[in-house]
Amino acid sequence: MGNAEEHAKKKTPWWQYIIYYNPDDPRVFVPRWGGWNVNIARPGGALFWLGVLIFFAVVIYVSNR
Repeated sequence: MGNAEEHAKKKTPWWQYIIYYNPDDPRVFVPRWGGWNVNIARPGGALFWLGVLIFFAVVIYVSNR
């Protein structure tokens, strides 16, 4: 069986390409696909994304005043 057939059989959900969630991985920043991703299963990773969301919410709020 070829690589393409195995990949088609696996049916990876789309969100697993964007979100990295692995509670068994102790790292917060994980190298993936030539870049970095944040492990949201770790408290530091969840706080990082919460901070990013709050930052953008404040920027949008201030720009609409």
